Amino acid sequence: MQIGFNLPNSGPLSAVGSMTRIATEGEAMGFDYLTMTDHVVLPDTKVPGYPYSESGEFYEEAPIERHEQIVGMAWIAAKTARIRLVAAVLVVPHRPAVLAAKMLATLDVLSGGRLVVGIGAGWLKSEFDAVVTTPFPERGKVTLLEFFATWCPHCQAEAPHLRRLAMLDAHRYDFVSVNADSEDAPSVFAFHRYFGLPYPALVDRSGTLPGSFSSPGSAGKAAQAYGMEAFPTFYVIDRQGRVWWAGDSEQPDAKLQQELAAAAAHG
Repeated sequence: MQIGFNLPNSGPLSAVGSMTRIATEGEAMGFDYLTMTDHVVLPDTKVPGYPYSESGEFYEEAPIERHEQIVGMAWIAAKTARIRLVAAVLVVPHRPAVLAAKMLATLDVLSGGRLVVGIGAGWLKSEFDAVVTTPFPERGKVTLLEFFATWCPHCQAEAPHLRRLAMLDAHRYDFVSVNADSEDAPSVFAFHRYFGLPYPALVDRSGTLPGSFSSPGSAGKAAQAYGMEAFPTFYVIDRQGRVWWAGDSEQPDAKLQQELAAAAAHG
């Protein structure tokens, strides 16, 4: 078990001296991690709609001062040496994806690998209207997530069908694949290019045995976290980031479309 605390990045305790002292003394006391929240602006927190309180009201008045999350964590990283820095959570649509990924990767390297990132879709419509180009209703599309391996004949047979689905339904759903066999990026890139797959592929090389085109490797941490047991395994993720449906081996196109539509209708 690890124990941490939330570091205020808004309100009176977010003053530079107070915020720094809380972080450094928390580290000295032996806490494992600190968390920092993410809001760019809070236009009107009195409007009901906060999903984590019974009344629907936000837990604080909109403060005059609020530090941006990633810059704030960079400051704290420079003032500490051991404690882990947890984004809890990063609201993904607030920032351009590639720029945010670069900023986070840089922060992780400069902090000595202490960054942990939780992600969310956001909940405050007025903040989206002020900050984000993505319309609020589209902030979190239903996603088809596939775990695959390049050597897997079932994955190879499924690939043309996934390409067709993605080309047909990309405006309604997101498609993402994760290599779950600890293969390197060139292998995964070659697989996606060969089959013309128009969606991103993520590489997870955290398994103990690397895989390749010709030989199986061991499952990485992402596949283990999802409880994947077969190639390919599909998950339909709803707008709230929850697993709506899961199925392994080859799946009929109609079945995948049915589950995507059901998750979207569910909200």
